[in-house]
Order: sequence, then structure tokens, then C-alpha cells
Amino acid sequence: MALSETIIRERLAFIRYLSNHGIEQSYRTEPHCAAAILTFHDAIELFFGVSCEHLGVTGSRDKTYFNEYWDLIAGGLNGTRLTQEASIRRLNDARIALKHHGIRPAKLESEAFRAVVVNFFEENTQLVFHIKFSELSLIDLVQFDGARGHLQQAAALLKQNRIDSALEEVAVAFAKLIQDYERRKLGMGDISPFFPLGDEVPLYSSEMEFEQLNAGAEFKVNMENFVNRTNDSISFMQRIVRILSLGIDYRKYAKFERLTPLVDLPSGEAPDITWVNVVKPDKIPVEDVQFCVDFVTESAIKLQEYDYNLKMLY
Repeated sequence: MALSETIIRERLAFIRYLSNHGIEQSYRTEPHCAAAILTFHDAIELFFGVSCEHLGVTGSRDKTYFNEYWDLIAGGLNGTRLTQEASIRRLNDARIALKHHGIRPAKLESEAFRAVVVNFFEENTQLVFHIKFSELSLIDLVQFDGARGHLQQAAALLKQNRIDSALEEVAVAFAKLIQDYERRKLGMGDISPFFPLGDEVPLYSSEMEFEQLNAGAEFKVNMENFVNRTNDSISFMQRIVRILSLGIDYRKYAKFERLTPLVDLPSGEAPDITWVNVVKPDKIPVEDVQFCVDFVTESAIKLQEYDYNLKMLY
């Protein structure tokens, strides 16, 4: 029985998720980059399996070995063979050496396999399924309903080249993602474990109190500037700690923050969106908007790796 297009896309989306995870691993320093070989191999083997089901081909035995898939799939494609065969066979050899003999590939080898795997999926997904691998959406893997809806809307707007609207939707998606994840983990007094001090913790809340100081005007101005800078620094550090404590890549977040508007989510009201960043929406390339969509999607999947709900206990 042939797989439905929905199931095919869901499985290919998961394969793309694995592939992206392998790509991230390949950029790490040694020895951690070697783990990419295992992840790449798993993603390719899953691709082989989905391809066989889609083409309706099976092996002669219960178990099909990795290097046997090439001939098997070629039979389903009327003799057309998948590309990158020689390079993927070398990747399989590297995987066997690592997993069964403890021989780690060099950093340069992991990087070379990264390029091979990217080309393998781009070329062969189109060949077997007539789908562009780069256009497969990981959004369907997002379990947070509020965030997923805005991500889907952002992806649709991006296809229409409506850059500013797409960035607004993806910014709202991220805000709702963090809000949803955080709210279900609030402790007594609605204190977040990721932002325990609240949104604002001013050292000095009233400028009028500076006027009551028995000091010269210059000292008062300097003192007020010092306190304001300290407040800003504390607020900045709070935001960093919040992102890092959630396990989100702060370097990617920093880029995302520069490209998207500020979003406030008042209770029971529509999101309040404010453009305050230096980068103008009409200057942002499509690739950077796609980065924002991918970043929020990946962040959601990462948060899903460990989720819990404490609100039910209070």
C-alpha cells in the first residue's frame, strides 16, 4: 500500500530534522563532531526506508543491509540510481569504523560528509518524491499549538514575499512559544524558574528621589545615569539567562532578535508589535526570514525534548 503524501511529508520532515541535527554536530570541535557521522547515517537509512515504501519495493530477506538499498531503489526507479552513491558508501564505512571499532573520523572528514549529505538529500528527495528537500517544513513537528499556527502563517507570507508580515508572525510565534512553555512551569506566586526576578527589577524606581539627595546637581545627574545603566545591564543579563536556561542557542537568538520586532502579549488582547530594530524589513533578504522561521521551529522542538506541567499541581 502506497504511503499518502501527508505521511511522506511527515517522515521526510523528521529526516530533515535529523539531517539538520547532524549538520549542527558536524560544526562542533573534536571529538564531538564525530557524532554527526552516526546521525547522518540514521537520516539516510530512514530515507532509504521511506523511499522503498513509496516505490513499493522490498528486499529478498527480512533485513535489508545499508549498501543493498542502492540496487533496490534503482529497481523501483526503472534503473535510475540515487546520486552520491560512492560518497555515502564511504560515510557508511566511517560509521562502521566509529561505532564498531572506535576509530573517529577527522574534523575535515566530518565536514566533507556534511556537504555530501546536504547534496544527497537535495538531489534524491526530488528524484524519488518530486519534492524539494529544502522546502520540507519542520513546523508540523511543533507541538505548541499557538506557536505552530503563527509559524505556518509566517511560512505562507514568506512565499508571498511579504517580508514584514512574515517577520511579525514569526516574532509572535516565538513570544507565544516561550510564554506557553513558561506558564506551565510557574511555581507558587506565579514565579518562573527561568525568569525568577520578573520583568523589571529597578534599583531606583523614582527619579524624584534623586532630587532629595543633599548633593550637587552634577553628582545627582551622574548618580541617575549610573543607576539607569545598571538597571539596563541587569535587564539585559536577565534576558540572556532566560534564553540560556531554556536551552536555546543564544547566538542564533541574537540574530533573530535583530531581525524581528518586539512583541508584547497582553492578557486577552491581540499581540502588541513594535518595530524598534535598526534593520528595516524591506532590507532583510528572504534567506534571513527563513532563518527566523527555522530558528523558532528548532527552538520549539528543543523545548519539546523536556516538557512538564506544574500548573496542574497548584
